[in-house]
Amino acid sequence: MKTSKGLFGIGTSLLFVMLGVYLFTVKAHNPATENPELVKWVGIACTAFFGLVALAGIKMLITGSAK
Repeated sequence: MKTSKGLFGIGTSLLFVMLGVYLFTVKAHNPATENPELVKWVGIACTAFFGLVALAGIKMLITGSAK
């Protein structure tokens, strides 16, 4: 993996982690049309998945295992 491609992947993963944190902490404006519990679970799933992707990318970048 090229360094620039790895950094781009890590950067986008971290952006999705920030989106997940935002979704987890946002308050529903209209609970009748927006399911607050679903939004929180999507935020948790987004943060967990893309956090693991970012960690795997950092590990690959440091060790140089993916060439």
